[in-house]
Amino acid sequence: IEAGEAGDGAKAADKEPTLWRPLTDEEQEAASLCLLHAEWAERWTSFVSADNPFALPPGPVDNRPLVDPRTNSIRPYARERKHFLKISTSTFRFLVERYGGGPFLPVSLLKPR
Repeated sequence: IEAGEAGDGAKAADKEPTLWRPLTDEEQEAASLCLLHAEWAERWTSFVSADNPFALPPGPVDNRPLVDPRTNSIRPYARERKHFLKISTSTFRFLVERYGGGPFLPVSLLKPR
């Protein structure tokens, strides 16, 4: 994670770290991956790329839409990039420490298709 440089008067988004970069194949195998709800990721991306210095943060991480409350598992229709992103566990922990929320959903919860 690389933090952006932010001086006095810099927009809020400049203070956010750069988190979204594709993982190499080796990194994917070595990393512990988890899921992040795509809509929340879009709100975060809009926040950190906003030209508005008064842009509001995305709110708490909310992975609840990915979970079927009847089965307590990932909803069967959930698709990568449309409904969720796979991110490193360390990135997820950073986001939750910064914004709150959850739940943590390891990729192992995905059922093979």
